[in-house]
Amino acid sequence: MFFYSGKSLNDLGKYEDCNLLSEAKYTIFELSRQPWVVLSFCGPSSCSKEDYYSLASGEAGFEVHFSQEEVREKWGSLSGGAVAMVTFISFLGLLVLIGSVAELASEPLSGTKTVFDKGIWKVFLCFSAVSNFKRVFAGRGTRDSLDSLNGIRVISISWVILGHVAIQYLAYSVCSNVVKTPDYVEMFSSTIIYGAFFAVDVFFWLSAFLMSYLMLKEMNARGFPGFFVPVVHRFLRITPLFLFVTCLFWSLQKYLGSGPVWYSGDLSNDDCYDYWWTNLTYTNNFVPDFRRNSCIGVGW
Repeated sequence: MFFYSGKSLNDLGKYEDCNLLSEAKYTIFELSRQPWVVLSFCGPSSCSKEDYYSLASGEAGFEVHFSQEEVREKWGSLSGGAVAMVTFISFLGLLVLIGSVAELASEPLSGTKTVFDKGIWKVFLCFSAVSNFKRVFAGRGTRDSLDSLNGIRVISISWVILGHVAIQYLAYSVCSNVVKTPDYVEMFSSTIIYGAFFAVDVFFWLSAFLMSYLMLKEMNARGFPGFFVPVVHRFLRITPLFLFVTCLFWSLQKYLGSGPVWYSGDLSNDDCYDYWWTNLTYTNNFVPDFRRNSCIGVGW
């Protein structure tokens, strides 16, 4: 069994091989989280958490986790929310399939009225992957004086993704070379990671600039009521997708992975049970107590 255990800090050993042994139980001793510092041990299946805690003199400075057992206990079967989400996604997939087939079937008859041009079929065509794919990648016919901002968007979003990848490694994964992390942080090349915070500021500036531009444009055309048009438009455009992503991660993320530390698979959305509504009202940065909650942390 010792062969399947980790030999140093953050060495996760052989998780699956250990769990295949009938007399063994894969165990994680969690010394720290964010950054993760753990020890892995393929120990006897007869040992309990209390047995391991009793080995520590005084107060234990670690937490014991039986990874496979905890995952099965927490998420051994789909919850009601997960079943509802799978059903909803399947329904959307069916709509996409019907709409795509209907559009492909009507293409040879283009130029003539078909059954697909009337009634319920027009609704199905809205979900067609064929036309929506073309629409997403189609360029605009007219040039806009603000087109130059698209380049800034591409650079900024690439920068933000890079920063998030680095943060995910440190916050939600076990780095085998965690002892050397301070050395990497001090390297000059790591400054691009720190700079990702300024890329977020660029997005704030872009959002404020474009919202102000659209507000002034609408107010020039409609008067004071035009002030609310961009706000309502953005709310209606973003909220359905944001709500879908929130429900997707909240209900299904924990079922989509496995591994030595997957007992924390709901770490990024454990506040959703109490504060899911803050994502819908865009108050997640202020609730509770003016501190950001962790219901889909990237939604801040």
